Amino acid sequence: MFGDFRLQVFMTLSRTGNFTRAAAELGISQPAVSQNISELEKDLGTRLFSRSRGEVSLTPQGRSFLEYARRILYWYDSARFSFGPASDACPSPMTLEVTPDLASSVLSRLLASLRMHFHDVLCQSATIPAMYPMSPLSGRENVVRLFSTLDGSMGEDYAAISPVCAFASSASSSIFSEISEDDGDYRQFAVFDCWPDGGIDALTGAVFGHREFLRTDSAESIKKLLLSDPRLIGILPRHCVIDELRDGTLVQVPAPHINLSCRLYCDVSDDIPSSTAAFVIRRLQELLSYGV
Repeated sequence: MFGDFRLQVFMTLSRTGNFTRAAAELGISQPAVSQNISELEKDLGTRLFSRSRGEVSLTPQGRSFLEYARRILYWYDSARFSFGPASDACPSPMTLEVTPDLASSVLSRLLASLRMHFHDVLCQSATIPAMYPMSPLSGRENVVRLFSTLDGSMGEDYAAISPVCAFASSASSSIFSEISEDDGDYRQFAVFDCWPDGGIDALTGAVFGHREFLRTDSAESIKKLLLSDPRLIGILPRHCVIDELRDGTLVQVPAPHINLSCRLYCDVSDDIPSSTAAFVIRRLQELLSYGV
């Protein structure tokens, strides 16, 4: 493999925050994840992660190294495309299809990355509904499709996992108390839902009940509401609020009853080179890493 696999392990663990989830996403064992991180920390001479109750978070040194890792992997990709075979050339025009959650979170940066790597390729984008099963790409040309689902039956060949979490304005006092199922809990919830597979229905019925204030497929609407009303809690995938977590305007609220994640998949038409699909997946994973 061209590149340092330890950097991929580092980026995946920084994004998932959990050794088990990182191992599942990478397709390796949990001990292998631990070994790669230990070797990387030993080579760098510093601790990159803090460990606590099965979860991990980046240390200050880890957050600094995250930017180096992102740039190193970017240049590996650049070299691969610059010196790869002509058969890996990306067709033009290329259409990037994404579901609403990805359209509002990572689409613009993915397009910017595609533009930097494929200077002669015309890129265009389209937002598609999260309806399953997705229409097949057979017979279509020049299409890269990124979509998310709460349906765990679609197989393990996903590009990334994004947990569904609770978020609030950093100015809210709600961030200091755990969300409970107690009817005396005064907080109301705005719930993101663009999926027809019923996972959100089961979650909201069991945990939030009559306290659900809004349900929408617009992550932007929820984020604006959270910033305008400190009493409101937003329930949405973590990848929808990456920028707000980074700049500190939104924070995650403890919610142990939420045990739900969406899986992100990449599908391509037959004429898209495997190297292009790999680049899109890699860049998506990097963008989902906290702090990138």
